[in-house]
Amino acid sequence: MVEKGYSEEDAERLKKLRVFSNEPGSYGNTIEDLVPASGTWENDDEIADVFINFVSFGYGQGIWGKPLKSAYKKNLEGVDITMHSRSSNIFKSLDTDGVFSELGGLALAVKRVKGSYPDVVLSNQADPDNAFVEDIETAIGKELRSRYLNPKWIEGMKKENYAGAREMNRFTEHLWGWKVVTPFAVDGTEWQQIYEVYIQDKYGMQLKEFFDKNNPWARESLAARMLEADRKG
Repeated sequence: MVEKGYSEEDAERLKKLRVFSNEPGSYGNTIEDLVPASGTWENDDEIADVFINFVSFGYGQGIWGKPLKSAYKKNLEGVDITMHSRSSNIFKSLDTDGVFSELGGLALAVKRVKGSYPDVVLSNQADPDNAFVEDIETAIGKELRSRYLNPKWIEGMKKENYAGAREMNRFTEHLWGWKVVTPFAVDGTEWQQIYEVYIQDKYGMQLKEFFDKNNPWARESLAARMLEADRKG
């Protein structure tokens, strides 16, 4: 930090910072909007840089929201594992864009700085007496099988008409988010299974008729996202 122009006193104080977040008054890191807009970026370095720009404000004794990108990136060099703790089974990693944008975004930022990904894990504390940690690949695979590829879940969504169709499309957007920020967490087999269930109607659930009646845009968007994932490689 001295080499970057900080005084000895400031460098001594700033090197101890371990808490970084948004600038005071702001919220989020915007990659939850950037990742779906896949026609506006070419590679994941651009996304990592946006994440770093938004969350590299330091907090500590006598420091509140100071922009310290160099110090933040120096901290990222030493990160070997990134973790998100969850205490409920209501919302999981594919139900919202907040998990891939925060946990996945942080992992991508570490990769941008170090050149390699850290371990990316979820701490599941829904049952405090049986808490456990699992890697993001396992968590996503379990969620797909138990919810989104499960005919019982699909039947439940069909009862919600427009909103249910929207949820069917929404999880594919969040899966795309994970594919962008942590490519190792999602493979082609999972996309193929989604195609078979939702486009080919593997379970014979009259899904095209359901979408056509309640929310045709959701099916179009779901198919378009898979085509875009293929286009982006």
